[in-house]
Amino acid sequence: RAVDGHSPWKPGDTDASPICIDNVEKAGEVSEELKAVVRTEGIAALAFIPVFVGSKIVGKFMAYYDAPHVFERSEVDGCTAIAKQLGFGLERLRAEEDARRLASIVDNSQDAIISKNLDGIIQTWNRGATRIFGYTADEVIGKPVTILMPPERINEEPSILARLRAGERIDHYQTVRQHKDG
Repeated sequence: RAVDGHSPWKPGDTDASPICIDNVEKAGEVSEELKAVVRTEGIAALAFIPVFVGSKIVGKFMAYYDAPHVFERSEVDGCTAIAKQLGFGLERLRAEEDARRLASIVDNSQDAIISKNLDGIIQTWNRGATRIFGYTADEVIGKPVTILMPPERINEEPSILARLRAGERIDHYQTVRQHKDG
């Protein structure tokens, strides 16, 4: 919706490039509707600069002048640089939101989801792990994953870590682990 209305591009355009209008009143490609809007805002010259996230247009950055103005290449380049930074910022915000959403899914799962580094140290711990094993995240993060293993199973961990360090994927590993209360 950000590019609907008074924009020279349609949502989904991938080849949009800056459009400079040196004199809005004399521009034949400008609709009377747009002329009326910019006239009431005191705009005589303007530049539309597309804002992209990835290859998708998501909005526009605009430069205005209150008198007719011929846009220099350096002005358009500066505006384009600003528009690119806006796009990068929007892309980062969307990625952060996706990461928060995925983290929420993991944290609220009824399954125990635990990560460890290649030294066997617990890095993350979700609520499902707390429910199943009895430890809170604060009690286990930073500790060896072997705290979850009954004494007769501790010898499994070195071979698991060796396989992971070698780049092997371990699927459907069935074993026994131990609750906090034993």
